[in-house]
Amino acid sequence: MTAVFWDLDDTLLETAPARMRALEHAYRTCLGSTIDPLELFRSHRGGSLEALGEQLLGSEGARFVSAYRDFYFGNPREHRPFDGVRTVLEALADAGVPMAVVTAKIAWGATEELETTGLLRYFGAVIGADDAEHHARNRLTSASPRARPFRPRGNSPIAPRRTAGRSVG
Repeated sequence: MTAVFWDLDDTLLETAPARMRALEHAYRTCLGSTIDPLELFRSHRGGSLEALGEQLLGSEGARFVSAYRDFYFGNPREHRPFDGVRTVLEALADAGVPMAVVTAKIAWGATEELETTGLLRYFGAVIGADDAEHHARNRLTSASPRARPFRPRGNSPIAPRRTAGRSVG
């Protein structure tokens, strides 16, 4: 294995509860009504926060993004790594496998969450949505014909509640 690129949200860290609260807040703030944040998230699966804001508010989409990020990063978040994550990261680090996080989250926010949970030391790079022109999903798979997003398989000790990609290894 040459390297491992990890997603952050709900692969390494359990962030869904805080993200759903932020989605609900941004929707209520910007559109004046309530929505099931999980349904909103599922309807826009894989898209960027910026694209969701634009979809909901057109040219005012940045207002949605700001409301989301101000709430998300301005409130306490109790993220924790999924069971087994530290064990796998430690094994890969001991084997000398370089690792990076590629996320749709802004880089400083992802770095802060990794540092707070003690996982930052395992990664040589944290690449956020603000680090490139294209969304993370498109960047990674177009970078190399052999590159595939890492998502633990369903029987893995670190498998997220839902798996969308293929494991590499």
